[in-house]
Amino acid sequence: MLKKLKLCYEKQPIYIKINLLHSIIVCGIVVFLVIVISQVCSDILIRQKIENSVKDLFAISEKLDMQFAEYEKDSLTIILNQEYQDMLLAEEDQDETAGIMRSIKFAMTLSEFYSSYTTIKKIRFYDTINWRVYDSYPERTEQSETPSWETITAFTDTKSSSEWTGFSISAKEASSISLLRRVNNYNGKFVGVMELVIDEAQINRMYRNFESEDMEFFLVDAGGRIVSSSDKARLGENLGDKNYYEFITTHTNEGQIFKIGEMPYLVISKEYEKMGCRLVGMIPKQNIVGEVDQLVWIIILIGLAGILVASLLVKWTAKQTTRPLERVISVINSVSHGDYSARVGLHTRDEFGELGSQLDEMIDNTVRLMELIRYQSEQKRSYELENLQMQINPHFLYNSLETVCGIIDAGEDKLAIRMINYISRFYRGVLSGGDTLVTIDQEVQITLRYLEIVKIRYRNSFEFDYNFPKEMIQAKTPKLILQPIVENSIMHGFLGKKSHGSLRIRGLQKKDKMVITITDNGCGIPSEELRRIMAGERRKSYHGGGFGLRNIDERIKLAFGESYGLRVRSKYGIGTQVSIFLPLDERGELP
Repeated sequence: MLKKLKLCYEKQPIYIKINLLHSIIVCGIVVFLVIVISQVCSDILIRQKIENSVKDLFAISEKLDMQFAEYEKDSLTIILNQEYQDMLLAEEDQDETAGIMRSIKFAMTLSEFYSSYTTIKKIRFYDTINWRVYDSYPERTEQSETPSWETITAFTDTKSSSEWTGFSISAKEASSISLLRRVNNYNGKFVGVMELVIDEAQINRMYRNFESEDMEFFLVDAGGRIVSSSDKARLGENLGDKNYYEFITTHTNEGQIFKIGEMPYLVISKEYEKMGCRLVGMIPKQNIVGEVDQLVWIIILIGLAGILVASLLVKWTAKQTTRPLERVISVINSVSHGDYSARVGLHTRDEFGELGSQLDEMIDNTVRLMELIRYQSEQKRSYELENLQMQINPHFLYNSLETVCGIIDAGEDKLAIRMINYISRFYRGVLSGGDTLVTIDQEVQITLRYLEIVKIRYRNSFEFDYNFPKEMIQAKTPKLILQPIVENSIMHGFLGKKSHGSLRIRGLQKKDKMVITITDNGCGIPSEELRRIMAGERRKSYHGGGFGLRNIDERIKLAFGESYGLRVRSKYGIGTQVSIFLPLDERGELP
């Protein structure tokens, strides 16, 4: 999969690669910023919430202190009341009737005080002289709600003037807390203990104003029970098995995130020494960082819009940047296909402009070099043709003239005249100047004159014939490509052969090529010798005479390219066929 993606990426244009890489980088930056900003903002908001919550806990603690101080003041006011003190100065009950009357009077007095203090749930007096309990509403009092005499005795032993007891939770009534205060009469005699019972509702009223829809406060005692909460269903709940319990018991004025159920919560704790409790605040984390989520979405939307705009700008910029490079590539492709007139033509001073200038200069140099090579090639072909003309074997002329003399001596004057005519026309065609290209007809005529001369010399020891389509005879061909091949066939194919020689010259067209074949039934060329001749290991043909096949092949390739030239097939003892391949344009002419 990765290889396919890499291959697909490598095939894309540069501007698409730049745009893709830019988009990936921008997306990475946006994702990084979203993560960092989200984390940083969340941490800031959580720290801020912890600080604010700790301040709220301090405010709640101060309000509780003030309220408890007020209750302590109220208890002192009751004790110092004259009517109450009069009852406290009374002696021990003399009989049961007096005790009942004392109890009724105490209850009525306490009830009067109770009606004056709406925030107090109950008022009780523990008579340490008669060991009785006097209640403002004795019919509502349960045994479980009143402290045991052991608790009262333990309090009196501390010699403390007042003490707050822990919260008590009743199955029938709400949670409450009690204030115990020592009671002395005007004579300074310790006569009992007063208890003010405060409803838990009066306690949570102190922090109810600090709560919100998502923020919750409650009090936890030393045993891990919730003893005060706005949520009555949670009263008495034991937090000992909760994952945040250790934190709230060991840390104060601090906050930490805990997962409670399926949601993370911020838990803040503060110690409240007066009651031996912990003030705890809880708020879902999502309610704190909810605004961060909105900020994150805003950043994402801005990032996406930025990516879109930046992608368009990068695409346009990359396109503008790579356009000169595309121009350079286009020129290179044109030159590679043979169009040397193409130029980059950039006039900028940047790297692309320098590249374009260098490429234009290289093309100009290449064109000049090709012109020089072409000129040198033409000169070489001209020199080779001249050299070829000069290499026509002088012995051929001498032998031909001697043959003419012999014919004259034999009295065959007409044959001698015909042969001299052949020799004259042959050398006129061979030695004539002008173009290096001649028509097929002209090349064939030179070859025929040569064959007529040789046939007379060797007394008709071979036969020859030729055939060219009419549409080919006016096509152009390099000069002197047939005669050397025919000479090789006669001098090295027929001489020494006892049977009659046969030579056939044919011309035909194959699509965009012209093919001339010279076929003989001579002695043939051994395959190794033929390989050496065509490889250029021997510049002369078989047996060292005549003009080399390699020479003709090189001349044709030099003029028209590697697709053209000679193809030689020979079987030793059977004969040889030489095929000449020349180009034709769409008009059927040699270009």
